Amino acid sequence: MLSPKPPRWKVPSGFSLHWQSWDDEFVVYNSGSGDTHLLDVVAAEALQSLERESANLLELARKVAASLEIKLDDKLSAYLERLVPDFHRLGLVERIK
Repeated sequence: MLSPKPPRWKVPSGFSLHWQSWDDEFVVYNSGSGDTHLLDVVAAEALQSLERESANLLELARKVAASLEIKLDDKLSAYLERLVPDFHRLGLVERIK
């Protein structure tokens, strides 16, 4: 039996994210919800990547690792596996087919 394709994620259209950064901390304002979120460098890179184009978790991990020049390992993958559903709950990303 074939396994289903992994879900893809993206930043929804219809609102914009406004970014500010200081050293390794990022603040993003979601114009759709009016909420502001404090992100670390990995979370910010992941969200910015999903803002540019959709990705599944494996693609996202590869992009984040390459962009930040860090190792793609189980720790990064596990972090993103927890992070993306949190982004979804906060309305920052949506699941697409």
